Amino acid sequence: MCAKILIIDDEPDMRSLLKRALIANNYQVEEAENLQQGFEMYKRTMPDIIMLDVNLPDGTGTSHVSKFKNDTNVVLLMSADNDQLQYTFSELGAGGFIKKPFLLSELLVIINKHAGVKPG
Repeated sequence: MCAKILIIDDEPDMRSLLKRALIANNYQVEEAENLQQGFEMYKRTMPDIIMLDVNLPDGTGTSHVSKFKNDTNVVLLMSADNDQLQYTFSELGAGGFIKKPFLLSELLVIINKHAGVKPG
């Protein structure tokens, strides 16, 4: 059984790119364009992994990371390196970070790790 991933990002092109890459690697993917829609989708689908953009029109990921259950891995999509922000999100329960722009291979390493997929 493949892992379910919920992408929460306000950029349609980013969601599309992520969705295509993840589906090509046998993941089930749902998507949302804002935090409110993402939280509703989360409650309906109970994904294994949430890919959450840090800056969204209706708030920052900070306000929602702790609302997701402990058994859901949250991987944050960030526009810049920020050690303090990463520390804050780690304290709230985020399991991984990836800085935009990124290589798909880098993304897949992080997602596979959180999905329990062993390399090679």
